[in-house]
Amino acid sequence: MTFWKTVLYIAMFYELAGGKDFRSGNTLLKEIFIVLIPNGVWIVLPLMCMVDMWKKLSTVTNTSGSASRKIE
Repeated sequence: MTFWKTVLYIAMFYELAGGKDFRSGNTLLKEIFIVLIPNGVWIVLPLMCMVDMWKKLSTVTNTSGSASRKIE
């Protein structure tokens, strides 16, 4: 949920959504340090967690627990 909330939050403040008015005075350097880096952390870390959990959820263990196979 954190990943998608942050993606929508960032998308809301870009030109496609008409949010450029809120950030019109920012230079590129300010934009990177004030908007992209702090919000990027909240996109990258949850994405890494989702990928790791997906790998764990997509494997099935045998009833004996000795073998695992990937669901396709």
